[in-house]
Amino acid sequence: VLGLSGKDVGVAYKERVDHGIYAVSVRGSRECKVHLGKIVNVLATELGGSGGGHDKAYGAVIPKPKINKFLKEFNKKLN
Repeated sequence: VLGLSGKDVGVAYKERVDHGIYAVSVRGSRECKVHLGKIVNVLATELGGSGGGHDKAYGAVIPKPKINKFLKEFNKKLN
């Protein structure tokens, strides 16, 4: 999906109804110039979630009520 989109960063997430969270996966292309791990780590922690990864790939857990704020703030950090 990332390769076909023409974008430098792709985000996928899935609701975990049984846990009240979203599992989030973030991937960056070779052209991505930001450290995704640092950005997502700070945002996830601020929103009561957690995660781990590196500069081009990251996984996080975000509380269900905070997913829209996470996506909005993440997008701001990329721009």
